[in-house]
Amino acid sequence: MKIWKRICNGTVLAILLYSPSLWALDLPAHLQWLQRQSLSLPVSGVVSQLPVQVGQRVKAGQLLLELDTRVVKANIRRYEAMQQRLQGTRTEARRELDRAEQLYDRTVLSEHDLQLAHLQMTRAQAEYLETRALLSEAQVHLQYATLKAPFDGLIVSIAVAPGQAIVNQCRAQPLMVIADDSAMRAVAYVSEDKLSKLTEKSHLSVALNGEWTASSQYQLGLEASTDISHPGYPLSAIVELKSPVRAGQAVTLRISEKK
Repeated sequence: MKIWKRICNGTVLAILLYSPSLWALDLPAHLQWLQRQSLSLPVSGVVSQLPVQVGQRVKAGQLLLELDTRVVKANIRRYEAMQQRLQGTRTEARRELDRAEQLYDRTVLSEHDLQLAHLQMTRAQAEYLETRALLSEAQVHLQYATLKAPFDGLIVSIAVAPGQAIVNQCRAQPLMVIADDSAMRAVAYVSEDKLSKLTEKSHLSVALNGEWTASSQYQLGLEASTDISHPGYPLSAIVELKSPVRAGQAVTLRISEKK
C-alpha cells in the first residue's frame, strides 16, 4: 500500500513538474490590426498620382497620393512676385515717412501731410503682410497636396482613383486605409466570472491554424461590451504571427497559469 502511494505521489509530482501549464482556458477570438488609420487630405484637388495599390506594403514617408499642384505652384510664383514688388513699395513708404517726420520737426511740413505719410506706410505694410500670408497659405496648400505613409504598413483599401476630384469643403474625404501588420491583436471577450483567472502570472497565447504563438503583452478593457453577440470584457493579446493573416480571422486565445 505504501509503495502504491509512493508511485501515485511520484506520478502527480511528475505531471506538475513537466506539464506546460497548471490550467488553461481557451476562448474564441478574432484578429484585428495592431494599428489602423484612415488617411485623408485637408485640401481639395484632383488626384494626379496614385502609386500604390491595395495589399501593397509601404514604408513610413513613402508617397501614397498626390494632387494636381499646377494651380498652387502658379499662385506661389504670383505671390512671390507680389511680395517682391510690395517689399520695394514698403521700403519707399518708410523712406517717405522718415522724410516727412524730419520736415515736420523743422515745421516745414503740416500735420496733415505727416498723417498722410503715416497712412501710406500703414497701407504698404498691410499689403505686404497680406501677400506674405497668401504666399504662406499657398505653400502649406502645396505641402498638403501630397499624402505620405505615417508608418510602415499595409494598404488595406483605396477609395479614390487618378483623375478623381476631391472636395473637402465641409468634411475631409477618406482616401485610403493603412494598417500596421507587424503584429496582430487577438481580441476575445471574457465574462465576469472568468476574470479572476486573469492574474499577473497568467500566460496568453494565440493559436492560428494549429500553431501556437505566445503573446508579448495584453490589455483588458475596463468597460463591458454592449454587443449581445460578444458579452463580457474585451481582452486583447498582441502577437507576431509568421503566416499571412487578415483582420477578422478566427483564432483561439488561451489563458494559462504557468508554474
